[in-house]
Amino acid sequence: GATAEGMESRGEFADIRIQDPQVELKTLVARINAGLPSGVAVTAMRELPPHDFSLAELVKGFVYDIILPEGIGEENLDRIESGILHFLDAEHFNVNREANGKTVIKEIRPLVTDLALDRSARRICLAARFGPEGTVRPADLLTSLFGFSPAAARGVRIVKTATQPTDFAGPADREILLGT
Repeated sequence: GATAEGMESRGEFADIRIQDPQVELKTLVARINAGLPSGVAVTAMRELPPHDFSLAELVKGFVYDIILPEGIGEENLDRIESGILHFLDAEHFNVNREANGKTVIKEIRPLVTDLALDRSARRICLAARFGPEGTVRPADLLTSLFGFSPAAARGVRIVKTATQPTDFAGPADREILLGT
């Protein structure tokens, strides 16, 4: 899935259908990159055999760095750390999301596989599962768990640092997803 607006990413992936499959991959990469904005580039491409797994089937989850504002004080870090402990001990944790003018309640606790505060770096490390039920939006944690206002949450730098492949992903898929 694409990274949400306002979020940075060290790697995004897409399944695309090519109109002229006879064109070499290097040529396709060059053509696509010529039309992309500065700072965005296709770095790898491979042809999928028929009936191969889609990207959605190969991705198990994502890892994020939520970089807190420089001026955040120790008291707020204590509150965040306490919130993390509360969250990790909880069996359930619901967030409210607005979708098509309606409030939707989403259970996110089972989707979070790791959550920690790196106090010295002033960042929250989040690992989240991805599947048919969706995933966790880091901004949901900022507002629902840590008490940030929506405006303050939009000002926090969120970086998707890794995509985690499923256990059954093959070597070529792992190479692309892990950037190795």
